[in-house]
Amino acid sequence: MAGLFALVGGALNEVVGRRPVIILSSFLFLLGAIVMACAQHKETLLIGRLIIGVGLGMASMTSPMYIAEVAPPHLRGQLVAANTAMVTGGQLVACVIAGIFSGDKENGWRYMLGLAGVPAFIQLVCFLFMPESPTWLIVKKDSSQPAERVLEKIRKEQDLNQEMDDLIAYKEALEKEPPTIDKLKIMVSNKATRRALITGCMLQIFQQLCGINTFMYYSASILLSAGVGSADKAIWLAIVPSAANFIFTLVGMSLIEKLGRRRLTMGTQLVAAFGLLCLSLSYVAMETDDPSIAIPRIPPEDSPCFDASTCSSCITKSDCGFCFHEDGGGSFSVSACLPYRKNEDDFSSIGLCSNQSDLTTLDLMWTHEYCPSRYALMTLVSMVLFLAGFATGMGAVPWVVNAEIYPIWGRGVGGGISTTCNWVTNLFLSFTFITLSTAMTPKYFFAMTAGFNILVILYIFLFLPETKGVSLEKVESLFSGPSCFVGLQRSHRNNFETSTGFIDSRSSLVTG
Repeated sequence: MAGLFALVGGALNEVVGRRPVIILSSFLFLLGAIVMACAQHKETLLIGRLIIGVGLGMASMTSPMYIAEVAPPHLRGQLVAANTAMVTGGQLVACVIAGIFSGDKENGWRYMLGLAGVPAFIQLVCFLFMPESPTWLIVKKDSSQPAERVLEKIRKEQDLNQEMDDLIAYKEALEKEPPTIDKLKIMVSNKATRRALITGCMLQIFQQLCGINTFMYYSASILLSAGVGSADKAIWLAIVPSAANFIFTLVGMSLIEKLGRRRLTMGTQLVAAFGLLCLSLSYVAMETDDPSIAIPRIPPEDSPCFDASTCSSCITKSDCGFCFHEDGGGSFSVSACLPYRKNEDDFSSIGLCSNQSDLTTLDLMWTHEYCPSRYALMTLVSMVLFLAGFATGMGAVPWVVNAEIYPIWGRGVGGGISTTCNWVTNLFLSFTFITLSTAMTPKYFFAMTAGFNILVILYIFLFLPETKGVSLEKVESLFSGPSCFVGLQRSHRNNFETSTGFIDSRSSLVTG
């Protein structure tokens, strides 16, 4: 739903402006949170999720665009990256809230979902007092005065002459377009805009293929599988990766205008790939450290637990769990594979772990979700290392670049298509992660994901020009060189020529 309405949001942006779309998406998010918190049936819960998906799709492509258009060029990257920082900060707060309410088995989920409406309400109220984008105003209004008033309000004492001249010249170029022109057709048929659209979409696809939402959606499950302990402990430990994601997004925000989009992302992707390789190796280490069954064949012969030889072979069987006492240093004086009854998984149905008294008296542990491991800390550190690299670069750069590289007439269309690519890839990975990681085993899955992170470096090196410090009205010419490998054009990467004829680029777009 979010992917579909990212496209709808792109069209709405062109018609009604950026500000009304953000207000509408805030209202929908607030409404969806209320519906979910009050849901009495799963159908109502699904309706609430769909409403939030609609708002989220429109907001996720509109917010970076709005920020880019109101920001001064020298701060644009930082301010668009701040949007990503707020998203990661929200994820951190959500993890803390999940931990707080995880003990309330009856209504905890209602509080988790309902509290999501608080930031939506705050944004809704605040945007009632925010101005419209000056770029949209000067293109859509007959007079330049509304845009100039907005610039005077948000720029304070800065000299606005050059910025207004750029906007006015840009509008004059756009007025040469036939009024019925098909924007998507134009974007695909023109060399510069086609390259920009492909680059924007590929960056959004790569952002998901790098594995970020695998971590954010399944971090507690990954930590649980690594042997950190109970599910409640894994939920609380999931705060650590979320905190790393937030902190290093702030680091990226401070570096993006100093290092530029290209250098920052290519450097940090090496760190992200190394973190994923370490994570893969942690699963290799856990396989070699898999506890063996020291008290075999306790269950009846017809039980699926009868012939399990290790902890991992035990807990992967239906209705089987691992009963153990750890002596320290990875040795176990008790380790048995025992059955349990469905809906009664706190104890085994037979044997040593069949009641709380035995668990307490004999100092035993019971689990059907994880195997104890000495390498759980290695898994957690590897996750933090990956997020340190990803959040500093690829976490924000695709959103920053997509807010910069499209001409104003196609910014809504281009942003909507690229955001849809992000959400569709996100949806695909969310549905396939469990299946793929089980079929491939986690060690190979995370090694494969490390490979995608390396591919990002190659793609950016070849196809992404540096947009740092270039005004939005002149970015398109970065993609108009003779070669498709625009990332290799040093003149674009290092010193953008302000004399570049961006109006000529628009004219060729109209005539070609």
